Amino acid sequence: THMAPPPVSKPFDPRNPSGEDRNNPVVLKPRLVNDTPFSGEAKYNLFINYYIDKNIERQKELVKCVIENAKNFDTIFVIADFESFEDIQGLVNFELTPIITDGKRTTWLEYFDLISICNAPNNINIIANLDIVIPKETLANCIPYFKTESKRVLALTRWDINADGSNTFFNRADSQDVWIFNGAVEKGIDAPFGLGLPGTDNAIAHRLHVIGYEVLNPSLSLKTYHQHLVMVRNYLNEKGEQKERGIAPPYKILVPSN
Repeated sequence: THMAPPPVSKPFDPRNPSGEDRNNPVVLKPRLVNDTPFSGEAKYNLFINYYIDKNIERQKELVKCVIENAKNFDTIFVIADFESFEDIQGLVNFELTPIITDGKRTTWLEYFDLISICNAPNNINIIANLDIVIPKETLANCIPYFKTESKRVLALTRWDINADGSNTFFNRADSQDVWIFNGAVEKGIDAPFGLGLPGTDNAIAHRLHVIGYEVLNPSLSLKTYHQHLVMVRNYLNEKGEQKERGIAPPYKILVPSN
């Protein structure tokens, strides 16, 4: 039988964390940046930007990914408009944490601000594309990367799920779908653009590198799985061209490794 979904939490707006009059200036909490290597028991947080796809079969793929990730994470922060959040919460037997927005594409800077608000000691904070599944073993195996160096980012290239259930590595140094942080991200990064745009992965990698992060792509051993069998590509127009302009260089290329 289908279990009733848990009650929806009070919507949280990262741009108005106090819940006060939106016309008043908003002061975000200070960033809780981890300045020491990781120690203790990890808490895994996932940050995703959810939407309802016009294609029913594609929508089923997106919901499947949220359901699978709900088995592996302590908290899933869902950035969405209210209608979209109610949709996914009604389909998942796991209390999601709503971040209610106007439905526009979330920028990297907004993700980083949100992480800084929600961060706590021993948090592993992960930003991922919506159609990605991150297994428990990948979460557990990322911890050693942070035991010797706190200022490190794991930016992972995906493994594509095939129709027969097998997986194929998307062997590209210019494409990453998952970003893993130990704690929050330091201030000083200029990233007013979002995920899913041409060049965005290598542009954000370069910006993180500039402020002192070691950015690694150990995706041959840390596997994340891309669920996209439906032949729908919302980022292309009828001519097969990108609908949106890409992010200009400088870039940092991340060659996959073990």
